[in-house]
Amino acid sequence: MCTTRDAQCIAAGNTGTILDVSSYRGACPQALASCRMTCLLPYDTTCKFLGTGFRNGTRCGSDGFCYGGSCSEASFLQWVEGNLILFCVLAGIAALLVLIFLVWGCRQAGRKQLRPLSIGIPGRTGGGKKGAKNQASSGKKQSQKNSKPSATKGTSGQGTIRCPLCPLSFPGESHLTLHLDRDHS
Repeated sequence: MCTTRDAQCIAAGNTGTILDVSSYRGACPQALASCRMTCLLPYDTTCKFLGTGFRNGTRCGSDGFCYGGSCSEASFLQWVEGNLILFCVLAGIAALLVLIFLVWGCRQAGRKQLRPLSIGIPGRTGGGKKGAKNQASSGKKQSQKNSKPSATKGTSGQGTIRCPLCPLSFPGESHLTLHLDRDHS
């Protein structure tokens, strides 16, 4: 609704003549719950019913709108129509929160899929961080028996041990074990 109760009363009293003394000051405050066009007279607090009703969509009561001369409680669509800016802001915030939640969920799912598996090292089977500590000692012993890490000469002439799962090399077996526990479990 583009006009208020007061504006409708003032417009109803303006006849456009210079001698217009019947202008109304606004809507009657005692009749806010009604949709009957009752307006304040110009020089006192007397209210006068103008024989018509306020326009459809005019606010009435605590949370209603005038339709067909009677005050009806606001429906959701009527509330949206009366509070369009607030509704758009709330809908935008809700959409933004849903989008953030979806992006966060996709990133979390992606992290779980990209975590390397510890398959292929004898004595190791998944188990996450908690199981990796328990399996580290048994995995170390079994890997020494079953598959020996390849030792190659580094640039400084010292022997290095290559990780069997990635192209990294380490100066000693303890460094390799830490790498396997941290990066491949």
